[in-house]
Amino acid sequence: MIDLYAVQFEADELNISAARKRVQTTIDLVENWIVSAYRRQFGVSLSIPKDDFSLDLQNERLISRSTEQTVDSSCSIIKFIFTYPSRPDGNLLWTARINITHFRELLDFSMRLGIDSSQFVIAPVDLKLGRPQLIPTLLASEPWTLGGTRVSSLPILIQTTEVEAFVSERLLSTQRRLPIILISRVAEDDTALVDSRDVANHLAGIAEVFELADKWASYKLTYLIGRDHACFNGAIRVYWPKGTKTISTYCPVILPHEIRTEKSGNIRAQLFKQLSQISALRFIDGPITIDALEAIDLERKEKIRLEKEAARVAGNTDELIAIAEEEVRELRQSNDRLKKESDQLRLEKSLLAADLRTTQDNFRAVYSPSIPNAEPQVDSFLSSPTPDTVFDAVTEASEMYPKTLVFHSKALQSAKDSPYLAPDDVRYALLAMHEVCLMLQTSRKNHKPIGLLEDLFAEKGFTYIAHESYTSMSGKMGDERRLLHDGKKVSLVKHLALGKGGPDTCLRIYFYDDETDGKFVIGHVGRHKTNTKT
Repeated sequence: MIDLYAVQFEADELNISAARKRVQTTIDLVENWIVSAYRRQFGVSLSIPKDDFSLDLQNERLISRSTEQTVDSSCSIIKFIFTYPSRPDGNLLWTARINITHFRELLDFSMRLGIDSSQFVIAPVDLKLGRPQLIPTLLASEPWTLGGTRVSSLPILIQTTEVEAFVSERLLSTQRRLPIILISRVAEDDTALVDSRDVANHLAGIAEVFELADKWASYKLTYLIGRDHACFNGAIRVYWPKGTKTISTYCPVILPHEIRTEKSGNIRAQLFKQLSQISALRFIDGPITIDALEAIDLERKEKIRLEKEAARVAGNTDELIAIAEEEVRELRQSNDRLKKESDQLRLEKSLLAADLRTTQDNFRAVYSPSIPNAEPQVDSFLSSPTPDTVFDAVTEASEMYPKTLVFHSKALQSAKDSPYLAPDDVRYALLAMHEVCLMLQTSRKNHKPIGLLEDLFAEKGFTYIAHESYTSMSGKMGDERRLLHDGKKVSLVKHLALGKGGPDTCLRIYFYDDETDGKFVIGHVGRHKTNTKT
């Protein structure tokens, strides 16, 4: 049999009693799923026995449940096997193998879905593999985790203010064991090109799905991890678990124009196909199951040792021989089973590895490793080339936003003199100012409050400072923060702070909110103004 799909979850209950109850709840969900799947496949109602069982329902339909456990029931492993023929080709047999393990207060759930052939027939294989309905049902019933984070069938929306924590705590987590599928929004209207809930539901258990709330969240992500690994303007990106505090070099991206030409279901199916293959190739028993197996085996060996000792004391040679023969029989069975499993695993891994290489080659051919060159045109701001200098960013903004931003000659001069190395950040900051100014204009016109500017800019990933200190506004330092606008002197106290450190990594945009004409008058775009620290 060749495995095509695998999932594994973990849980931690308060005590052994709670773990036992959780095991029974999980058993009930598995059995309900088997009954529902059987009815759906064959139109027949199925009655499952309460205890361990093995049902041969004819026509290659086999269902069984077996239990291994310690005498005190502190450890147990319940195994389900459900085999049934494929609908389009009765020679192909689907087999679901489910393990539910509890080791004291810890639990482990695993499911593998594989395919086998009932006879040698050389004919095309048309497999329609999908995520079993059991998985979202299980994830919705109780909290399950993997790699220290909860596994979910729902997407997680990331606001701009949450991007930094997302990068440090999830994207770069050394404990992460599932790939992250990140869905971005189209910059022009902040809409997604796929339904993130649909994607998350179908990839439940084999990926974590996150969605960026808007273009500002994408900008913040780009600022933190660099453009080569960024995800924006409707693209979808896969971030593999790395194991170190870096991002994998190969994190494939599905570009917006690819998504627009495909049906949403096709994109989801492509992702599922690759991830399911990898899940099957990577599957091994979890540490909880391994510990439980060891505990059960140790107890069995201790039981045999005590039986031997009692037989020796009693001088019961026949009992000793019977025990020895049983041990030999079990060892032979175990050896045969391990040999078959080893041969099967070698076959499965070689076939899966070859299939995976083909899929990855196709994946690379279809999905470009980086976004910029192939990205479709969206609007004049986002489609224009990245500015080479701060002055280029300011010049571009002055042409694009005449109804919201006014650039003083001092702003142009300071931008020309600025050695700041991230002019694209300045471009986004000026776009943010344009959008906030539009909101203010609407607010003042309709007499409806929109909240603090600090919050409005924070939602777009920028630090806004509303005031300067008394010392900074005194003497020469104060003169630096004043300019002549429309025949009157105005103070530049409001500003956006970009970066820290020297002038090549730190930039400030000082401006005056002209409530008369409703525009932001920008008087400085460049080096940090002089203060008591500088």
